[in-house]
Amino acid sequence: MCGIFGYVSRRPVATGVVFTGLKELEYRGYDSWGIVWETKKGLGISKHLGKMDQKPDRLPKSSISLGHTRWATHGGITFDNCHPHFDCTGNIAVVHNGIIENYQELKAELIKKGHRFTSETDSEVIAHLVEELGSVKSAFKKLKGANAISVLIHGRQEIVIAKAGSPLVVGLGQGINYVASDPNPLLPYTNKFIFLDDGEVLKINSQEIKSERIKIIQPPAENLSSSLGKYPNYLIKEISEQPKILKIINDNYDLSPLRKIFKLVKNKDRVFFTGCGTAYFAALFNANWLSRRLKKPIFCSPASEFGAYLDSFNKNDLLVAFSQSGETADLINLFNLARPKQITLTSIVNAPYSTLHRISVICQLLPCGPEKCVLSTKSFTAHIALFFKLLNFDLNPAITALKSVLTNNNLKPLAEILKNKQHIYLIGRGLSLPIALESALKIKEVSYIHAEAFAGAELKHGSIALIENGTPCLVLAPQDETYNDVISNATEIKARGGYLIGLSAKPHPVFDYFISVPDCGPATALPQVAAAQLLAYHLCQLKGLDPDKPRNLAKSVTVK
Repeated sequence: MCGIFGYVSRRPVATGVVFTGLKELEYRGYDSWGIVWETKKGLGISKHLGKMDQKPDRLPKSSISLGHTRWATHGGITFDNCHPHFDCTGNIAVVHNGIIENYQELKAELIKKGHRFTSETDSEVIAHLVEELGSVKSAFKKLKGANAISVLIHGRQEIVIAKAGSPLVVGLGQGINYVASDPNPLLPYTNKFIFLDDGEVLKINSQEIKSERIKIIQPPAENLSSSLGKYPNYLIKEISEQPKILKIINDNYDLSPLRKIFKLVKNKDRVFFTGCGTAYFAALFNANWLSRRLKKPIFCSPASEFGAYLDSFNKNDLLVAFSQSGETADLINLFNLARPKQITLTSIVNAPYSTLHRISVICQLLPCGPEKCVLSTKSFTAHIALFFKLLNFDLNPAITALKSVLTNNNLKPLAEILKNKQHIYLIGRGLSLPIALESALKIKEVSYIHAEAFAGAELKHGSIALIENGTPCLVLAPQDETYNDVISNATEIKARGGYLIGLSAKPHPVFDYFISVPDCGPATALPQVAAAQLLAYHLCQLKGLDPDKPRNLAKSVTVK
C-alpha cells in the first residue's frame, strides 16, 4: 500500500518527474496524493484528493522533490491526512508507507513536549520525531512495525530514506538519483538499483548515496517493462496476455528453481503452501493438485493464519509462498517468524528482486512482466501453469481453450443479466473449488457485487438457505470425476429457484445459461478462471466502474 517517489539532481525538473513516477505507482493507493519540493525560501506542497486524473497546471521548478500516493489506513480521506506531512516548523517533510504500531504513545509524548499535530495519521509522528530528535535515523529507530519513509529537510539538498519491512528502492543516474516503492517507475530513467535492507538508512543527493552497504543490481529490463499499448485499460490487457504467457511457459521456460522446490516437496517431511488473496487460491489449487499426484498431503493456509502450524515448524519442513508482488506484508512477516524454526523458505513470485525473491532460499520467477491492474489475473494462471509444465503436461490444449473463452460471445450478454444482481454464488468441487473461490474474488473486486463460492456439497449444509427465486449461481462442471456430483448439487439449487449458469465443456438441461469451457483435463482450470475474469470485466464495464483501480483496494498489500 501507498506509493513513494523521490528525485534529486541539479536540474530543476523534479516535480514533473515525481508526478510521472507517482502516476506509475498509483496502483499502490489512490485515495489521495501529494508532492513536496524544495525552494530557496522553504518547502512547497501540492495535495489532492482522489485519483491522479490530471496533472496540476503549475508545478514549480525544483531540483529535489518527494511524492506520495495514499491508501488510507489511519484517518479518513482528507486534505489534512494526505501526505506529505510536516513538523511544527514546516521545514521537515515526510512521506510514509506502512503502519507505525506505537504511534499513539509516540504522539502522546510529542504532544506533551509541545508538538502540534494537524492530521489523524500515524505518519505525521515521523516528522515531529525528526524535529524533536534532530536525526532521521534516531527517529526511525523508535518506530515499531513495517515501515518505509522518505524525508526532505529544507536546505540540505538530500532525501533521507529508511525501511523496515516495507519496500524501498534507489535508482542511480548520472548526476541524478531516485527513490521509489518499486523499480517499475524508475525504468524510464535507469536500470541500476539499490534495494534497501531492513533497518537501513540512506542519504541521497544528486551525486552520491551515503551508506555502509552499497550493492548495485541491474535487473533485466525485459522482465520489468510495461505499456498499455492498444488496450483501453490494464485489466483487459492482462487478461488478454494470458495465452502468450502460457506459451512462454510451455516453450522451454526456465523451471530449474521450481524443479529444486519440487524435489524438496517430495523429500521434506511436511510441506506447507501459502499466499494471500489471489495468490492463496493459486497455492490452494497447486496444493490440491500435487497432493493427488504425489499421494502426499500438502498443507495450505493463508499467510496471515499460520499460527496453528508455526510452533511446529522444523528443519525437515518446507514452506512455499506464492505471490505476485513479492512484497506482501503477511508473507514477509511469516518468513521472518518461520526463519528461526529452520524451515526451508522458498517462493514463486512475479516481481524480480522483490523482498520475497531476495530472502527466499529458492525463488521461481513468473514470466508475466509487471501486473499493473490491482486485480491479479495473469499471475494466477501462470502460478498454475508452471506446475502443469513441471509435470510434463502439454499446455497447448489449455492455450487453445483459453483463447476460445476470451472470444466467447455469451459472456457479455450474461453480464447484462447479472449486472443488477446483489448476490452471485459459485460452486465447484475438487480442483474446481479453488477456481470458484478465485472467480468469486474477481467478480466482487471489480463489480462490487457480493460473490461467494462454496464447495458444491457444502452448500446444502446451511448456505442453501440464501437461495431464492432467480438467485444466480455459476456452476463449474469440468469433465472429471466431480461432474456428476456437482450437477447433483446444481439440481438442488435449481429446485429452490436458483438461476444456473453452467461453465462446462457440454450443456446440461439443468443449466439456464451456458458458457462453453473446452475440456483440457486438469488444465481446464485455466480457461475456467479466464471466463470468470472476462465476466467480471464486462460487469465492471456495464456498471461504469474503474477496472484498474477498484475502490478501497491497492495492488501491493504492504501492511498487516
